[in-house]
Amino acid sequence: MYRKTFVNIDTTVLENNIKDIKKKYPDYKYYIGVVKNDAYHHGIDVIPSLIEGGINYLAVSSLDEAMEIRAKFEDMPILILEPINLEFIKVVLDNDITITIDNLDYLN
Repeated sequence: MYRKTFVNIDTTVLENNIKDIKKKYPDYKYYIGVVKNDAYHHGIDVIPSLIEGGINYLAVSSLDEAMEIRAKFEDMPILILEPINLEFIKVVLDNDITITIDNLDYLN
């Protein structure tokens, strides 16, 4: 790597930002933390801070990501943003994961 860059995540600030959003929009039912692509390459270790802040749903891009998160956060609702291959629907149902329906044929 030729660039000496890094990211420093202050989890307290992250939690407080979420709390501020919830104060500004208190009537929302869902506060979704989008953590696709390994939380945008920050790692799923940031998820506890999101939950502490008040996130009550997580969104990921794939079933693989959903299963990784499900293994660590058993009770957290998870939404997969991209449609999954329907051959894996039993895995989705067994793990209480929400999927995206992108067209009527897929739904049927």
